[in-house]
Amino acid sequence: MSGASAAHVFIQANLGRHLGNSLDGTPCKALGSDLRVHVEESGLYTYPDVTIICGSLILDKNQAVTNPKILFEILSPSTRR
Repeated sequence: MSGASAAHVFIQANLGRHLGNSLDGTPCKALGSDLRVHVEESGLYTYPDVTIICGSLILDKNQAVTNPKILFEILSPSTRR
């Protein structure tokens, strides 16, 4: 969703930065919300706030990543449900 609140953007930026720093030297990377992810088990296509990927990106025919390890979604009153 575009047009996030300042608080949302602040949390997302800090989460991505801290996770990225923590993952330095590992095969894992923290990637931002522009990355489309396909959760094959549920069929969900989504743009999580932060995604952790380990190893190479595996993409489906729609160019969505299919091998996320962890998805982070920052909740707001409107997305909480």
